[in-house]
Amino acid sequence: MSTHTSTTQGRSGLNFYVVFALVMALTVFVGFGQSFFLKAFTAAPALSPLVWTHGVLFSAWIVLLVTQTTLVARDRVDLHMRLGIFGVVLAVAMVIVGWQTGIVAARLGHVPPGAPPPL
Repeated sequence: MSTHTSTTQGRSGLNFYVVFALVMALTVFVGFGQSFFLKAFTAAPALSPLVWTHGVLFSAWIVLLVTQTTLVARDRVDLHMRLGIFGVVLAVAMVIVGWQTGIVAARLGHVPPGAPPPL
């Protein structure tokens, strides 16, 4: 008895993840386009080095998501696993910088729309 699925069935499932990762990347680009990615072309306020670092790290995470799903879809699991080590380092950096960014934003009184003021 074979446990291997057919190539067509497996590919369509993997392609779903690649397409979904690309949709997520597009959503991030649209959501942060004016304030981060296309900032040079807008009148958005200047970003602090901490916020800029936060944006770069979290953007790298989305690029990593697209890359990892594409590698698996192309049967390059060897590269996927090696790149996963970078993903661990990136995740640790994201937690540290994300936490610091949140603390600084709260100290400056920045809150999401409709949220109560920080303590």
